[in-house]
Amino acid sequence: MKTHYALPLAVAIRLTYGADRRMHAIIVRKDRPAPETLPPTDTQKLRLFDSMIAYSGTYTLDDEKVIHHVDVSWNQAFTKTDLIRIYKLANGILTIMAGPEIDPFSGKEVIHRLEFRKV
Repeated sequence: MKTHYALPLAVAIRLTYGADRRMHAIIVRKDRPAPETLPPTDTQKLRLFDSMIAYSGTYTLDDEKVIHHVDVSWNQAFTKTDLIRIYKLANGILTIMAGPEIDPFSGKEVIHRLEFRKV
């Protein structure tokens, strides 16, 4: 399967897991445009919408996967779904993988992969 970057210029990733079993995921592009006017034009709204991924819900966890039980999402398509994420912690790197699944931007089947390194 070919490598595909869902948001190729993503630099702001916020993925949180709370002790209350709630999680939040927000990913935005580096070049995400600020609206030129308030309220934004329809074109500006579309650019903003297409430059992010965001959802929240509860989660369950076992030794190899975390399941996000989504109750709110930026595109409404993820709402009321369960997103399964396989994780691995090795050599100080946390890898979280999802898929294969349909990419919300391209419509293609992809495997999403995030890597976090402790700094």
